[in-house]
Amino acid sequence: MELTQLIYFVSVAKTENMVMSAAQLHISQPALSMSIKRLEDELGIKLFDRRNKSITLNEYGHAYLRYVEAGLKQIENGREAMAAIAADREKRIKIVAPAYYIYGRFMDQVNAAFPDIVIESRRVNSWNITDALLDGEIDICLSSMPADSAELESVFLVRWRRCVLVSEKHALAKRKQISFSELKDERFVAYTTDSIPRYDLDELCRKKNFLPRIICESGSLYEQLEVVRRQNCVKVTSEETARNVNISGLKTIPIADEDTFIDLYMLNKKGDESRPHLAELRDFIAEYFRNIRAETEK
Repeated sequence: MELTQLIYFVSVAKTENMVMSAAQLHISQPALSMSIKRLEDELGIKLFDRRNKSITLNEYGHAYLRYVEAGLKQIENGREAMAAIAADREKRIKIVAPAYYIYGRFMDQVNAAFPDIVIESRRVNSWNITDALLDGEIDICLSSMPADSAELESVFLVRWRRCVLVSEKHALAKRKQISFSELKDERFVAYTTDSIPRYDLDELCRKKNFLPRIICESGSLYEQLEVVRRQNCVKVTSEETARNVNISGLKTIPIADEDTFIDLYMLNKKGDESRPHLAELRDFIAEYFRNIRAETEK
């Protein structure tokens, strides 16, 4: 049984006239007659009474018409619902980014440029980023690691210097700058092990031949900063973070080593051009950081 058969049946049931229905449906009368007969054969029952050249909907036809009209209405409702979901998906973009971008001036400018778009911030484990992008769980990721799949695109955005945040009472508070190796005996506050920033920290310490002594792990940057304010410990982050969050009561010490800089990339699935708003947002992000690079190079 095909959907067109049901549509043809409703038309003939309403007009009780093959010639008129064929004209309305833009098909030939023999084709319409064959479709109705095939429907009746599949049901195993006659829906119309035929006398000479006239056709009349019988009691079985009247009963079946109620079900078919209800079914066609549900199909139309489903079509409209899918269209609404597709429209909502076009206006809903899921992004993974460092907290200071999600809550700072970057997102303020994104929201101002795209007032009709809903930007959803997501948290995804660092080792699941590739799968999340390929599966559509997220649309864009701002990451310190470039894409590790040929199906993903990586766009370099900017390079930030790392710094150390300490309390004003910390022994390092008066330092103008510091080398990363000097932190080997310090106590660290860090993100949880399932995050990209924590992966970066662990890798950096490994390259400098020491393991970080973590005294506090938290998925919240603000909780980490509060621990740094109250305890004799350090928080390694980027200078961009320090510019975009409340660091009252803390001192920022630039890390001198050039090999500790943070490269930021924009990751997205290749060939996903079916959503204009997503393409526009990617262009906006690339331009936003292009302007930042131009400012820092002056």
